[in-house]
Amino acid sequence: MTKKFSWENFDYEFLREIVYHYKTPLENRPTAPVKEKERLAVYVEGISSEPTKNFAKKYRVVIEDMVFKNYPEVAKRVYEHITHSELEEGKNAWQELCTMATSTQLTETYAAMLYELGSGNEFLEYLSQYKFASLGNFLNSWKTGIFNKTCQILLNAYFTNNDFPPKLRDIDIFVRHWLHSKTIPEYHEFADVDKFDPMAMAENIVENNIIPADIPNHLKKHYEENQELIDSVHGTFSDYMAKVMDCMKALFEGIKPNRKIELLPMEEIPYKMEPVYNIQQLYMEEVDEMFGGSYSGIEFVEWTPKPCRGYFGVYHSGGRIFINSLLNSPSVPREVVKFIIYHELLHRDNLYHNKEFRKNEHKYPGYVEWDRFLDNTFEKFNLDM
Repeated sequence: MTKKFSWENFDYEFLREIVYHYKTPLENRPTAPVKEKERLAVYVEGISSEPTKNFAKKYRVVIEDMVFKNYPEVAKRVYEHITHSELEEGKNAWQELCTMATSTQLTETYAAMLYELGSGNEFLEYLSQYKFASLGNFLNSWKTGIFNKTCQILLNAYFTNNDFPPKLRDIDIFVRHWLHSKTIPEYHEFADVDKFDPMAMAENIVENNIIPADIPNHLKKHYEENQELIDSVHGTFSDYMAKVMDCMKALFEGIKPNRKIELLPMEEIPYKMEPVYNIQQLYMEEVDEMFGGSYSGIEFVEWTPKPCRGYFGVYHSGGRIFINSLLNSPSVPREVVKFIIYHELLHRDNLYHNKEFRKNEHKYPGYVEWDRFLDNTFEKFNLDM
C-alpha cells in the first residue's frame, strides 16, 4: 500500500532548521521552543503539506546541508531521471547538484527526493507531475492532480477535428482504466449502445416535443434502466445528459452527428498564416470587457491545431470552446477573433441561435463591422459560428 507523505519521517534537526529558518514567516513558527519532532512536523506541514518546487527553492541551503549529502544515491537516481543525463557516481552526486544554479531541474530534483524520503514511495510517482519522460510517466500524471492538463493534450492531439469530441472526464476514465488493467475498456455491441445513444435520445426528445424542464426526468428514467451500461460508456448521469444536450444542439443547427471536420489546405487560405494571437489573453480580455471580469462555467478556450472547414468557433457542453486557427493571423483583426470568442461564450447560457441569442450577440461593440469582415473574407469557405 502506498504510504502517505509525512514530515515526521525526517529527523529533528532538519525539521528544526526549516521551522526556524529566516525565510519562514513568523506565523509559521512556534512562540516557545519545541523539542518534540512530531510537533515540529506539524509546523512544517503548515509551511507546505508536501515538498514542492517552491519549497525546495526556498529552503535549498537546508536541504543541501542536512539531507542531500546523506542520500547521494537517491539524489543521483532522481536527477538522472529528470534530466536524462548522468551525474558522477556516489558521493559526488550531491556535490554536483549543490553547485548548480537554482533551475527548474534542480528544484524538481530536490522536491522529488524529499518526497521519496518522506513517504517511502518511488520518486517516479511524484516526478510525473513535472516531466513526461516516457508514455508511462505521461499517463501516470493523473496521480499528481494535473490530469486535466494531460487530458487537454490528448484531446487536442486526437479529437479536436470532431464535432463531438469526448469530454476531459471521458479521457480521464479511459486512461485510468488503461493504467489499472492495461486493457481497452469493455466493448459493447451497437445494439446495446443504441438503447441509450445520445443522438437517438436527442431525436426522441425533439420528436416527442418534451419541454426543457422535463428533459432531466425523461433522461433519468432511461439512465436508471441502463445505468451500468451507460456508466461504462458515458460516465455519470451528468456526463450522459451533457452529451444528449450536445446532440440536441446539433439537431437544431443541422450538424450531422460525428461528422469529421475537414482540414483546410494551406494553399486555399487567402492570406499568410502567421500565428500572432494568444488565445488565453483574448479570452480574458473578453471576460473583463463584456462580463465584468467574471464568467464561470468555461472549461477551456483553445485554438484548433490546424485551420479547418466548418466553423469559426464551436462550443461544446461543459464550456469547451475551440476557435478555428484560420483566424490566428495578422490579416484578421484582433477584434474579429474576440468577437468569435464572445459569440461562443454566449452559448454557455443558450445553445441555439434564437432571437434572444442574436439580441445578446448584437451588443458586441462593432458587431456589424466584424460580422461583415467574416462574411466578405471567408465567404467561399462556408464557415459557421
